[in-house]
Amino acid sequence: MREVYLTFKIEKKDLIITNFAEFDVFDSWEVLDKFSYDLITDSNETRLNYISKQIEKSNSNILICNAGYNLEDFERIAQNLEIQKIRINKIFLPNQIKRDKILAEGIELYNNHNRWFDFYPGQIEDIHNDSEERIKNIKIGFENTHTEIIEI
Repeated sequence: MREVYLTFKIEKKDLIITNFAEFDVFDSWEVLDKFSYDLITDSNETRLNYISKQIEKSNSNILICNAGYNLEDFERIAQNLEIQKIRINKIFLPNQIKRDKILAEGIELYNNHNRWFDFYPGQIEDIHNDSEERIKNIKIGFENTHTEIIEI
């Protein structure tokens, strides 16, 4: 049976592709481009349907990076696939070290260039906290399912 892997906030360029040699690996934008997805006119639901269709069409193991933005997106993809008797085997999330590094880089960038940004003080931390909440929700949402949540 083929494997279906998705990622949250991990791009294809950030993976060691040799670890996924038996997979078709896509960034979500590559999939959306195949279906002529239009960011301006198409809905998020359409985006999730296109990602689901790509998974359904695939005859081999597949990994789609940045497949969802939150728990609801991953749940919608899982529901779409359930109709075809396909399940998501793994969802990869950035580990705590990577998340802390992104926060530190964001704070440094803001401190060095804040005169050019239209961010309020503390907005970088608020964005980080929102991302942490999304990760927590994904972990909880898939806790008692057959989908394995892995931080890399």
